[in-house]
Amino acid sequence: MARGYHVCGLDRSPELVDIARNRAASQGHPSRFLVGDLTKLALPETRDAVLCRGVLNDFVEEADRHAALAQFARWLRPGGTLIFDVRDWAVSVARYVDAPVHERCVPVEGGTLMFQSTTRPSHGDQRLNITERFVLKRVDTEVVVENEFAMRCWSREEVQARLADAFQDVKVSASYGEGGDSWTDRLVVVASRRRA
Repeated sequence: MARGYHVCGLDRSPELVDIARNRAASQGHPSRFLVGDLTKLALPETRDAVLCRGVLNDFVEEADRHAALAQFARWLRPGGTLIFDVRDWAVSVARYVDAPVHERCVPVEGGTLMFQSTTRPSHGDQRLNITERFVLKRVDTEVVVENEFAMRCWSREEVQARLADAFQDVKVSASYGEGGDSWTDRLVVVASRRRA
């Protein structure tokens, strides 16, 4: 609301929605937040814009990818704007074939947090199979958490083809307009909902 927008946020995690609500309230921005599955949630009215960042790679099954984009079309008024980002398959493969392991260590209150991820591309289905390891070390304790999951990347051609029926003026770039190379493995997509 700070810039004149009426915002409705959505996430499957009640905990993350609570964090967003509290942050918005503490900054004096009344916003609406919903807990739900974006592939199934019906909104009572259409929107002028939909922004989806860092989510669509988690949909690895065809039916889920189709359902997510179909929901965006249902949520938008004719002429409404869709903005989202996904990982670019070609760039991601090139990156992780040469350097599959990423490590980082940061100081935290009373200790350090070490992070390591190993990413293995799967060429048959455009998936990145990822293993993560977090180690929180404090003076007298050590907590280790490990996760394994898959992400499915996209190609420019796939984005164009999947949006063709419901969207027009599809533009694909490598950033949201930031300088530098922080988004080199992303496809940032802006499209308009087709008018009837």
